[in-house]
Amino acid sequence: LDALCWASGGVKSIRVPMVRRARDPRSDRHGRRLTGTSAALKNVQETQYLLEVQIGKSRLNYEQNFTMIPDTGSADVWIPSVRCSTCTEGAHRYDVDASSTALWLGQIKSEKYGDLTSIEGRTLLDRLAIVGVDGGNVTVERQFMLEVTDYESPQAIMMSDGILGLSHYTDMERHLRNASTFIRSLFRENPSMPRHFSFYLTPDAHGSALTFGDPLLDQHAKRPSPLPPSASSSNSSMLAGVTFSDPYWMRMKRGWHATINGIALSGSGEEVSFRDEPHRVPALIDSGTSLIVMKHRIFDRLAEQLMAKRLCTPRRNRMTDQLEMYCKCPSRMGWFSEPYPRLRLEIIDQAGNPFPLCVAPEEYVIEIRRPFGFCTGVLGIERGESLPVAVILGMTFLRSYYVIFDLTDPHHNRMGFVRSAASVLPADATCPVEKDYLEPGSLARMAHCILMNLALWVFIVVGLAAAAWWLFMKARRHYNRVDEALLLEDRSAAMELQTIRT
Repeated sequence: LDALCWASGGVKSIRVPMVRRARDPRSDRHGRRLTGTSAALKNVQETQYLLEVQIGKSRLNYEQNFTMIPDTGSADVWIPSVRCSTCTEGAHRYDVDASSTALWLGQIKSEKYGDLTSIEGRTLLDRLAIVGVDGGNVTVERQFMLEVTDYESPQAIMMSDGILGLSHYTDMERHLRNASTFIRSLFRENPSMPRHFSFYLTPDAHGSALTFGDPLLDQHAKRPSPLPPSASSSNSSMLAGVTFSDPYWMRMKRGWHATINGIALSGSGEEVSFRDEPHRVPALIDSGTSLIVMKHRIFDRLAEQLMAKRLCTPRRNRMTDQLEMYCKCPSRMGWFSEPYPRLRLEIIDQAGNPFPLCVAPEEYVIEIRRPFGFCTGVLGIERGESLPVAVILGMTFLRSYYVIFDLTDPHHNRMGFVRSAASVLPADATCPVEKDYLEPGSLARMAHCILMNLALWVFIVVGLAAAAWWLFMKARRHYNRVDEALLLEDRSAAMELQTIRT
């Protein structure tokens, strides 16, 4: 070492250029390689998100392509049959005779959903592959599914071909032979894949994704800074900043349910509380539902508060004869307009503590752009008459939060919530329910309006005075220049006259 130091004493320092290497999108901020596949979701008018799926394989290595709705509210996998005469017009049809990998099971199954959609079809096993964005597909070789031969939907408009159920439990597993959910079949046939899947929904036409395997938190989420201290295990470290809900209702109702403690609008001072219930109430996380759906007593309380602030008004839809809430567009609200409150959904985390989930008004009010710059807002919260749960959190909620569905422990499934990267709110956004003393009708509100109006008039008067002073000074400079020009002309004329006299 001394010899090297002595030998380098007369040598000038050498600079080595450092090249920043682009980080692999399938690795986290610590450089750990993430395992999994992301599939692109197509946004259709912010009401449905469609997934590209390939089913079956012919003897010529040809698959049948379909667009399906990934639905966490059900566990059924079904596609319309070529023999279905009542299915949606224009939908792709499944031909079992064209698939060499199909296996008939010969059972008839019917199902009815909450939106009054009913289906009936025959059971079979076939190959199912989800098209990934990075070239890799998520494949299940023997997936239990229904070939629908009879379809009826009096209300819902299907923009997809079928449904890909992502719930982790179905009654068919107990009653039908070879029945298995897609989630169960996926992780059974791909044991090396981490047992997670996660949704990232954006309001844009492209960019939404469904990820199977490790969640892409660095790309799809806003985590609080600084992050909480990492746990000793790599899995806990990777999921740092994610809040997991209490799994009680997930075990009781066997679906993707969170435990709701209370619902309110920020600053209203009023909350629909469920603290008197022994285990609070369940909320279903449903990627197959477009809006946030609440039981009538919860919806009516929130609607009354929005109408009292003159932010929303009820109108009856002429086509469906249903009462809808039309609201002012949050993006068009001025400085002197009534501020929009945030929607507060307080859940119970896995430690038993309350944790608020905040949804911005830009996220729970759907803005419809009109010609000539006009905008109409539709409330993204719907009144439910007969719901199996108190609240259904659909796509409106999933555009605000990146939700991770964790099946690592087969007996204790759980859900994690973290602010979505597509949300307009920061990671540490708050939505306190404490009363806003500037609400309409209060003395503080009246004083605030008087002061704001006074400030507006002062601004107008000062602006007019400044404009008048500017015009006065401009005219004065103009007349000064005219006077100087006339004086120069008089001097030149006098000099010419003196020259003539001379």
